[in-house]
Amino acid sequence: MKWFFLIASFVFFFVITPQITAAQEYNQGTVTDIQSVADTQGKPIDRLIIRIDNGTTVRVNYDRQQSNAITDIQKGDRVVVQTVQNFGKKPVHLLSTRVRSNAMLILAVLFVACTLLVARLKGLAALGAMFISFAVIFFYILPRIMAGDEPIMTAILGCCVFVPVSFVLSHGANKKTVTAIISTLCSLILTGALGAFFVSYSGLTGFASEEAGYVQLMVNQNISIHDLLLAGIVIGASGILDDITISQSAIVFALKKAAPDINFTQLYREAMDVGRDHIASLVNTLILVYAGASLPLLLLFTSSQISPLIAINFEIIAEEVVRTLVASIGLIMAVPLTTLAASIVAVNEKKRKSA
Repeated sequence: MKWFFLIASFVFFFVITPQITAAQEYNQGTVTDIQSVADTQGKPIDRLIIRIDNGTTVRVNYDRQQSNAITDIQKGDRVVVQTVQNFGKKPVHLLSTRVRSNAMLILAVLFVACTLLVARLKGLAALGAMFISFAVIFFYILPRIMAGDEPIMTAILGCCVFVPVSFVLSHGANKKTVTAIISTLCSLILTGALGAFFVSYSGLTGFASEEAGYVQLMVNQNISIHDLLLAGIVIGASGILDDITISQSAIVFALKKAAPDINFTQLYREAMDVGRDHIASLVNTLILVYAGASLPLLLLFTSSQISPLIAINFEIIAEEVVRTLVASIGLIMAVPLTTLAASIVAVNEKKRKSA
């Protein structure tokens, strides 16, 4: 069964994915020359001569002072050009961004190589699980949300698909894995309910980021950005719960194997002693991950004259605080939940064998 899921993951990514075609208005090219010209107001700007990969050559005006995201364009750089059709007139060419796919491809190959070198067959299964998770997100969750389905329920249903598949691929089909799957799904439901309450209670709209506005403008005006925020919390928590529920379930079954005569109370207590250490490390990791992702924003508020008690009321800060704390509570509650479920299964398994 494990290898069936692995083969299915490659079918998703190497058969289905290539059928998705890129937008025709974007093309990659190479900067062959840079000329100094003046705009309509006489301001000096650069004119990039770009040879598109299909063989055509285009000219793009480029103001370095206004293009902060793609500064320091040099001759020979690879860039993405956006072509805008102008209703029968000559198309307008715009510099969209740098070509970064080569760097990311090298990094992805390095990641796969390290995973296979260190984890070997388990690493291959884990990569298959990762592909399945991406496939569910891109081929089910995102299309259903774009079609108008409720984001939070769509995210939970999607998790009900990729969580069991990824767990079985990564850890095998056994009682330890089944216990972790059930505990993870229960913890996700708890996280979703908790997130729904506190996102509403704190008055978060989900519009803290610019992307949220673009979603309603360019994708679907009926999409609830508020619910989309909740869906993101659930999906983000699902990846972290994998580690804690599998580890805690494995601890319980390992303790039972080492001490077959241990009773339920002792088994639960011993496993929770280890689980508390796990909670401390994972919660700290979660806080640091969110802090690292929001570091520019934190620096901005730290350098301002705004009091921290005032700053946390801004939605851009409050959203990260609520997201972090809700996910952390879900993680914390997953430990006793997983320990309880695994202890019940382990003790009853011993009783059945004895009978």
